[in-house]
Amino acid sequence: MSNKLFINTSKNEEEIVNCLNDIIIQAVQERVADVHFQQTDGLCRVRFRMPGGSLVNHRNIDRLWMTVIDEKIRARARLSVTDRMGMQDGRISLKINNCNVDIRVAISPGVNGSQLIVCRLLDQSNSNRRLADINMTPAVREAFDRVLLEPNGLLLVTGPTGSGKTTTLYALLNELNNEARNIITIENPVEYRIPEFHQINVDGQSVTFAGALRSVLRQDPDVILIGEIRDQETANIAVQAAITGHLVLSTLHANNAAMAITRMLEFGIDPHTLSAALRGVTAQRLIRTLANPEECVRALPNEAEKAWLRASNVFRPDAEYLRPTEPKNYKGFTPVMEVILADHRVKKAFLHGVDEIYAAASRQSQFETLAQAAEHFAYYGLTSLEEACRVSSVQEAPTIKNRRIGQVLVEKGHVSAGDMYNLLSLQSECRKQGNHHRIGKMLLDRGMCFADDLMDAVGFTAEAHDVLLRICITEERRHALANLVHKWTPGVDSLFKTALDSNLVSSEELTDANTF
Repeated sequence: MSNKLFINTSKNEEEIVNCLNDIIIQAVQERVADVHFQQTDGLCRVRFRMPGGSLVNHRNIDRLWMTVIDEKIRARARLSVTDRMGMQDGRISLKINNCNVDIRVAISPGVNGSQLIVCRLLDQSNSNRRLADINMTPAVREAFDRVLLEPNGLLLVTGPTGSGKTTTLYALLNELNNEARNIITIENPVEYRIPEFHQINVDGQSVTFAGALRSVLRQDPDVILIGEIRDQETANIAVQAAITGHLVLSTLHANNAAMAITRMLEFGIDPHTLSAALRGVTAQRLIRTLANPEECVRALPNEAEKAWLRASNVFRPDAEYLRPTEPKNYKGFTPVMEVILADHRVKKAFLHGVDEIYAAASRQSQFETLAQAAEHFAYYGLTSLEEACRVSSVQEAPTIKNRRIGQVLVEKGHVSAGDMYNLLSLQSECRKQGNHHRIGKMLLDRGMCFADDLMDAVGFTAEAHDVLLRICITEERRHALANLVHKWTPGVDSLFKTALDSNLVSSEELTDANTF
């Protein structure tokens, strides 16, 4: 056994130490987020927190063995072996299969001599990841690139423990890392260690997030990573830093991207100040990927999955999804991302709640809810629909008051899902080169749909209101349009049809005003 792992100091400990090393090695191989050693009177239960959030039982260990394991972990983490009444935190560095792994150790005592040891595993190889190493759609990648081109502003990443937030943030920092930038991170604790960054460890006592951030602003930073915004003081300083010439990246606890915005407002941040500072928000989860899709059967969704699809605003008539027959069909994880850019429409929606923020974000080409992004992966065979459904429950599904043109065309069968995905990817590539092409024009130029079908699709989207505003320029027609919009349900009804039926506009006016 390598001396980089736990070592035994006597022959009697050899089997026990080998067991501890096997647990840690397997946890690293399976990309486990946390290892729990839950010690009770008679035995110790060892559980793994898998990426994606589930806690699974790994094995049970005899109480006598656990005494040795406890001593080995405490000694390696430089924690007291005699203090059994207080909370303790430490850190261990191991080398497993030529990979550096940092382990954060947290120990808490319980009743009747019980205790819980939680080891957070941090694979240092993740610290070198770039955005190209993370599976994301071209539109999402382009959205991140746009934020990184900003000279200042605030980007928030939200998600539960083990959702890959830190890996995403460090991938963003690695894109920004060059000799021309002073990059400073403030974390509790520092998870990935990068020699080029100045990294500050927050202990919550002598060093706090707010205190460290206030001090860092006097050290000429270009980019600041704040491990977590968890109070009003830190939120205020972060926003002020973002509007005074610094690019600030941080995490925040919220169930989805839109709620991260309302959470900042709950901290007391002035909406106009947040509007000036915010560049984007992303929420993410990890889902399991299929190892051998060819070994899975294709099947229609069951009733529960159909309900989840409806609640998630996903409509694919007669679509079949891969259904694994055994747990071994899964191997590895991929992040599912919901990205909102803070454009003028999103900023106007700040004060109107989550639904209005989502309605504004739904007009952005990269935007999908977490559920829609997960379903997207399932539809293309990267994961199963069952796994996608774990991303959010029916009760958590946000109300989206809009559909994009591409969604409507696919749902009506005018364009295939694969062709639309490829076209959106091409649109993102064009934007990177400074060429901004509207998706409607791209569809028509390539003969992928007819103009009448495209006109019909626009009527179901928020774009329809923009088109009608260009036609209805008199006060009387604007008032009539407002009445129609009040009764209209975007994505469900066609505003064009309603306007035509009420004689508010003519077919010729619609054709002339539509720029697609």
